[in-house]
Amino acid sequence: MDVGRSISVRSTAKLMSNILFNRRYTPLITQTIVGGMDDEGPSLYVLDVLGSLIPDKYAVVGSGTEIAIGVLEEGYKEDMKIKDAKELVVRSIKSAISRDVMSGDGIDFLIITKRRHNEESTKF
Repeated sequence: MDVGRSISVRSTAKLMSNILFNRRYTPLITQTIVGGMDDEGPSLYVLDVLGSLIPDKYAVVGSGTEIAIGVLEEGYKEDMKIKDAKELVVRSIKSAISRDVMSGDGIDFLIITKRRHNEESTKF
């Protein structure tokens, strides 16, 4: 921001990772996913409370992670259409919600493409 140019997704994730690591003794208890589109293409990173930076193709955080990730692993394919990816996410979250009362009652989507980004919410 100081130099007036865009920051890459990886650099943003690394900056957040450093902030989390610097607070490891009085942790910012958070489960964070950083994603976006930049000159390098689409990127997705998972950050833990100790500042680990883990790149991945898909990610899940929260109390229903174990259940939701199983559904995603089974159904994920490279180059999925947005419609198919959303259906897979809905299926994975519904699966987690049905087995874990702490998983909430809906989904907030942030869909990022080369041309735009869009936020959507779905309640069950």
